[in-house]
Amino acid sequence: MVSIGNNKADSVARKTALSNPVSPILFLNTPHRPSYSIKETQALQALGGKAEGKGWIYIRGKIALPENLAHTLITDIHQSLHIGPRALNQFLQPLFYYPSLPKVIEAVHRACKTCSAVNAQGGIRRPGPNHQLRGHQPGEDWQLDFTHMPRHKAFRDQVLLRNLEPGSLQTRWTGPHTVILTTPTAAKLLGHTAWVHINNLKRAPTGIEWTSQMVGPTKLRLARAPSHTTPEPSDPGSRM
Repeated sequence: MVSIGNNKADSVARKTALSNPVSPILFLNTPHRPSYSIKETQALQALGGKAEGKGWIYIRGKIALPENLAHTLITDIHQSLHIGPRALNQFLQPLFYYPSLPKVIEAVHRACKTCSAVNAQGGIRRPGPNHQLRGHQPGEDWQLDFTHMPRHKAFRDQVLLRNLEPGSLQTRWTGPHTVILTTPTAAKLLGHTAWVHINNLKRAPTGIEWTSQMVGPTKLRLARAPSHTTPEPSDPGSRM
């Protein structure tokens, strides 16, 4: 007997699982009676709506709310729950059909004094001066922050940039220079090129004979031959 009962239960469970689920019928327990206009009735019937118990029209298992009762019914539901517009919309979407359902829920939530007194984001309660609004879109509420922030790092390495104008080299005067007749070495120490002034030259004496002698393969020694005449004394400062 036990096995027969178990087999019967298994067969019924199998048939129930394989069969299509029965759509639940939703009944709205409210003292309000629906009143659809002719235009609303035609539009709902065009979408597949059917009138059922107590005059309500159902569309795909949802109750179609008439326009004259939508705000009143949503207000009654909100007064019993006092939840946010997003949560209330998620709760009523599977139950009711109304094209402007999210807008009506938002309007009812803004008009609720209880939600405005408790929720800082309410539409009646004015936010404080330091209250940051959440907003619904990025960049909807911008605020400037004047908080002083100390420097984290300081400048250590500096780079000097100098703009040099490109151009060709040109000669320019760097003088005046002082001509030193005493010794050309002093002029060389000043960075000037070697030069010989005209005052440092003298005419070579006449009647002097010179002799040459090869000292090496690349060296030649010049010597003045002895003369019987006495040469004129030369100025030590006039030598080259």
